[in-house]
Amino acid sequence: RKIDASYLSPHVNMASRLESATKMFGVAILISEATYQLFSSSVQKMCRLVDRVTFKGSVRPMSIYTYDVPYIEDSTNGGTLKEDVCLDDVDMTHEDFFVLAKPHTSEHYRHAFERAVHRYLGKGNGEGANWTEAKDMLRRSLDAWPQDGAARKLLDYLEEAGDAARPGEVPEGWSGFRKLDEK
Repeated sequence: RKIDASYLSPHVNMASRLESATKMFGVAILISEATYQLFSSSVQKMCRLVDRVTFKGSVRPMSIYTYDVPYIEDSTNGGTLKEDVCLDDVDMTHEDFFVLAKPHTSEHYRHAFERAVHRYLGKGNGEGANWTEAKDMLRRSLDAWPQDGAARKLLDYLEEAGDAARPGEVPEGWSGFRKLDEK
């Protein structure tokens, strides 16, 4: 029996693009908007909106999210995951998993970061975006957590892509998402 590869191909391509983008955004995992929408509201609260993008080969903008993978707790890193916790219990629900494996960022941090992302994106069409405020908010995020790859990469993008004629301002024609051309 043959499998219709055209059914699987777009999903495989998207998974590959998301995996590649994790390096670009400096995060351990990226979650597509479609997958994020499948999560319960309590799990969604543990994720962060990172950006709104189109990937190479697509035209429809997609929000992408990250889950800040917890560190194993030790005396130096303040991790959120106990070293002796068992996460491979087959009877564990996804809710149970997220209770045990809480993200290493606080809810306050995730909300502050997401406000910065919303200032960068603006409304669905980019209207109301304020990159100056977004950059200030991202700098505060980095003050709180200097290792935040997503905040660093987004701040770098805002500084590089801002309107050269009006430093810090949203470029003309901003439509609330950016194109990622890398595979």
